[in-house]
Amino acid sequence: MSDLVGAASEQHWVGDNNVDEASGGTGTVESGTYEPSTYEPNTGSAIGPESETSGETQQGSETEEVTEEENASEVVTSPAANGSDGDTESASGGSDNTTESASNGSGNTTSEPAPSNSTPPAQNTTDTTTPDTDSGTEVSAATGGVKALPFISFTAPAVNLPGKPALGAEVKLSDTGTVVKRISDYGRAVSGDMPNFYDGNDSQLSHTYPRHHPFSKNDTYILGNGGWRWRGLWKADGSFVREIQEAGSGEAIWANTEDEWIYIIDHQDQKSFAKTNVLTDEKIVLRTFPYAIKIGQSEGDISDDDKKVAFSSNDNGSVRVTAYDIENDSYIEKTLSRSFSELDWVSVSRSGDYILVSYHKGVREVLLYDWDMNFIRRITNAQHGDIGWDENGDECWFSVGWLEPDTSRTTVGKWRLSDNAYTEVLGGSGRFRNSPDSLSGHLSARATDRTPGVVYISNDDDGGPFTLFGIKTDGSELIQLFGWDGSEINGNYYNQPHLATNRNGRIGVFKSNWKNSNDATEMYLVYRDPDA
Repeated sequence: MSDLVGAASEQHWVGDNNVDEASGGTGTVESGTYEPSTYEPNTGSAIGPESETSGETQQGSETEEVTEEENASEVVTSPAANGSDGDTESASGGSDNTTESASNGSGNTTSEPAPSNSTPPAQNTTDTTTPDTDSGTEVSAATGGVKALPFISFTAPAVNLPGKPALGAEVKLSDTGTVVKRISDYGRAVSGDMPNFYDGNDSQLSHTYPRHHPFSKNDTYILGNGGWRWRGLWKADGSFVREIQEAGSGEAIWANTEDEWIYIIDHQDQKSFAKTNVLTDEKIVLRTFPYAIKIGQSEGDISDDDKKVAFSSNDNGSVRVTAYDIENDSYIEKTLSRSFSELDWVSVSRSGDYILVSYHKGVREVLLYDWDMNFIRRITNAQHGDIGWDENGDECWFSVGWLEPDTSRTTVGKWRLSDNAYTEVLGGSGRFRNSPDSLSGHLSARATDRTPGVVYISNDDDGGPFTLFGIKTDGSELIQLFGWDGSEINGNYYNQPHLATNRNGRIGVFKSNWKNSNDATEMYLVYRDPDA
């Protein structure tokens, strides 16, 4: 994989041994040097982890009806200079009495018609994939010759996990024809190799959350984090590049239209939305708000064209959603009647047509709004998931867990945002989750530069197969089996693998403690064995 993105430049952070002691891994590691950063770490309070916890997921559905009156003003701001709040003017006379009815997910109760469905963005022109997408024989120029995994019938084979590889080393998973490469070393990070690494109670080495792109636009770089305050940059081949000085909060996501830029919430004031260059630390403040904001409680994203984003904030104990038009530097804000303590996340959809709001306490549900924050409908009950495009090019909410309409079993499902049409993508209790009380799996729909219609799942061990796989969203139950993460969860959310992929779905990235719940998680890449 050393030639994954062409010839690698100087590697800044590497291991000394080919294989971890007392392990059976194999591989080679190049030598190199590390150039320390001079960044002064943030001395303020740490940004807390996302609101979900290890005990969050509960079996059963929320069937009580909820009527929610939006009780605060809805304002539209005119464009203003960077750093200013801008002038505000009433957009609806000061109040919005739209009623939300939490139906059974059928989508029959609406106050406004859904906006027209958008088509997915054009495919990345840097990816010269040949059209045979299901055979596993195509080669992508963007990933240096890594082949796609073939699609097979759903299976969960026995786990034959090899010994833990050393930093930079690869091990082969012979049962799945894939290779796993370790790209981080937590011990070196906290001992000084990364001077600004935050070593706290929630400290870890990980890629970004599965609902965020872990890879940059052209699959050149990987964004890593530690403890929700530290950000690091890796090349796609797994070599460490540098610490990112201007991304010291839990809110950092890759741009979709520029390869070397991330969007952040400024870690100094928590009010400024900015973008920063991951190689130079150049920072451009796009807007400063009069209140602290988050990009959807660390689970929100930006539209595929980088033009729209939704922020969440606490308005005197209630949920406030701010829909920011980046291109025109204008925003709409709306305060909802639900308690902020019940909020899980807020996000703009991939098209920018919708905003989704999810609550993980009280009535657990995912609600759909248009861009102007007019309520459309309740989508379903709240479980882990992602917003993406299905095989027909329709924008959907994909989810994994105890999903409606049958919450007695774990499934993967999709809901089309335009009309709430539901498709069961994978059904059957115990097929990829092995007990009803296990920690929830995660789902990622970040492979935006491949043919739409594949999402990626990581389930937890609970005595089962630690499976990492992609699955077609058409209900065929055909999967791409990456292998196993080997992470023992043991009730700790931070041990969950959180599989996500590069933009064409050929390279997975996950974290694992490698069968030792007392050990720190490390970052790993997984991809098809070139010899398989």
